[in-house]
Formats: sequence, structure tokens, C-alpha cells
Amino acid sequence: MPPGTPIPRDSDAVILPGTKSTLGDLRFLREQGWDHDIIAHARAGRKVIGLCGGYQILGRRIRDLHGVEGPPEEADGLGLLDVETEMLTDKTVRPLSGECLDNRKPVVGYEIHMGKTTGADTQRRYIRTADGEDGAVSADGNVVGCYVHGLFWSDSFRAAWLNRLRQGVTSELLYFESVGRRWMNWLKIWSALLTLMLCWQMPTGLEPVRLSPEYSSDICEIPLKQGRKETLKC
Repeated sequence: MPPGTPIPRDSDAVILPGTKSTLGDLRFLREQGWDHDIIAHARAGRKVIGLCGGYQILGRRIRDLHGVEGPPEEADGLGLLDVETEMLTDKTVRPLSGECLDNRKPVVGYEIHMGKTTGADTQRRYIRTADGEDGAVSADGNVVGCYVHGLFWSDSFRAAWLNRLRQGVTSELLYFESVGRRWMNWLKIWSALLTLMLCWQMPTGLEPVRLSPEYSSDICEIPLKQGRKETLKC
């Protein structure tokens, strides 16, 4: 969508992707007038889905009191999900797999974020993984958010999602088999190597922390600067 171009009113769905700067991209979104378009789209009963930073933007409030993304600030989100996000100094990076609780289809992807999202709509979760449940769903079911990057890699999930969006519409693309599986394998290798590198260079007195038995390698929490640390799982 080119900047300054209104979102077409006849769109079946709006997908807000992840972002490296949630509050900055929220400002940009408002500058384009897309906040009004997305809110009108949702009020018309059409689907909206937000992934990671897009999920945070759909909530009522975003707080970055620690200055994780820049100077400390906070702002109202679009208010389409009854949730709020607080930016934290811990960063989560990990591949994941599970199922969508809406259509019961398997999903794969990864998490990479520094925020914690809470609120009433998180009582209706969207994704279940080995570590628990993730995401939020609005009371009418039309607005959804979760922290899973790569959600639409999963071929059966994508086909079911499209079919529910418009009956008879599906996807014949075998993306996960042709691209996604190789990407996930690369991500697991990258995550494992980065974890080992961080452990090897760990400052004196810090030890790897094993938090859960289902992960085959250690989980390291390494301070990057004062008040901030990196958490890696593989």
C-alpha cells in the first residue's frame, strides 16, 4: 500500500505486519490516515489481523517507559482489541510451532519481540504452542492479533483462513513445503549458533539458564546494556 493511498473500502481483510518500531510505525500509519480506514473496516464487520507489532498497534495503549524503541513515550493504539502493551527490556527470539485455536490448523513461525500484551481480549487466545497460548481475539471475532511471524507460511492454515474470509476461495500455493521449511531450518540453526556464541562470550559470573526441558540447547540471558538483556531459545 503506497503512502497516502486510502485502504480500499471493499477490502476483505487488513493485515498489519510486524515492525521494528511499533510507536514510530503507529505514527506513520496515522499520518497516512490509515487508522481511520482500519477502524472503519473493522466496524463494517470485516477482518483485521495484526502480527507482532501489528498486534500491539491494534490494542488500546502502547507504553515504552524504558525507552526500548527510542525516547520513553506512550500512545493510544487503534483500540480494536481490548489489550495494552508494555515494552520490556527482555527480547524474545525463538522458532515455534502449534495450532490455530480458531480453525485448528497447524502453524509454524517465529517470535521476535520486546513487548508484553495483556487485557480482556487475551482471554480469547488465537494460537496454542508447546509453551502455552498466544494472541487475542475481539468479542465479535473479527479482529485478531498474535506474536507469530510467518503465520501465513502454513499452507493448511492459510487455505482455511482464506476460505473463511470468502467461501470458496482457497490457496493452492505450497509455500511451507517449497520455502518455509527451509527458512525454519535456517532459523533454528541461526538461533542455536547465536546462543552458543553468546554463551561462549558470556561475562564472568553469568551462566546459561535451562528453563524448560523441551529445548535441546541452553537458554542464555545476556545483558546488552544497562537494564536490558537478550533472551534466546532454540
